[in-house]
Amino acid sequence: MQTAEGYYYTDMTGGMNRDPIVLIHGIGGNHLVWPAAMRRADGRRVLAVDLPGHGRSEGCAFRSVESYSSSLNAVLKSAGVFRAIFVGYSLGGQIALQYSLEHPDQCAGLGLIAASAEPAVPSILTDLLNDPLAGAEVNRMIRTLVFWPELLPSQMFDLEKLLFTARKGTLVCDWQAFKTYSQPHLQEGLPQVPLWVCAASGDRLVSQFKARHLMARRKHARWDLLNDCAHALLVERPRELSNAFLSWLAGI
Repeated sequence: MQTAEGYYYTDMTGGMNRDPIVLIHGIGGNHLVWPAAMRRADGRRVLAVDLPGHGRSEGCAFRSVESYSSSLNAVLKSAGVFRAIFVGYSLGGQIALQYSLEHPDQCAGLGLIAASAEPAVPSILTDLLNDPLAGAEVNRMIRTLVFWPELLPSQMFDLEKLLFTARKGTLVCDWQAFKTYSQPHLQEGLPQVPLWVCAASGDRLVSQFKARHLMARRKHARWDLLNDCAHALLVERPRELSNAFLSWLAGI
């Protein structure tokens, strides 16, 4: 479906008497990166968005999480959603965090996958992304940062097609937004809603410590750690991730 602003989202209609779920993808992705089991959670209405400049959405990508968060208003208004469970992966997790801080009354739950308000993105990466001659070096660095080292090159190629479908200009904006996002007083503003934090044992961008820090002083929080995978756990471990998500969802 398309909003008046040209933003695209899918809407899998389920039980209308329960809070819907909004899925927010990560860097360079679109709604198709989500495992089918998460996009079609039984008995729940699930919206999977394409951020501006991604997938089927029009417009340009943004260089800040705050701008991406503001764009969610158009999607929610178009869908008639006034309160939801926000689930985000990587950059999408930061956007979910930011939206819940700005609109705590609209947040019924929060799912954060490989997300942190302080990711460890090397400064050289954003510099290289802006260098038109550094394509091969950029690709090598992103593979090292994002994927489990034991994946075969053919597997990495297939997963890259899922994770990074956007044009290079969009990737530059996304990495910049992901790297510069900061919320030093995060714990003071987060609404006290059911929280799910899922991390990967081999994530080089979001450490287990940084991910788990999001749970500080949370009364209703669940923690899942997926082993033998890295920041790309969304596509490296889709079945395990879906099972953890559905298990958390069943309890709220």
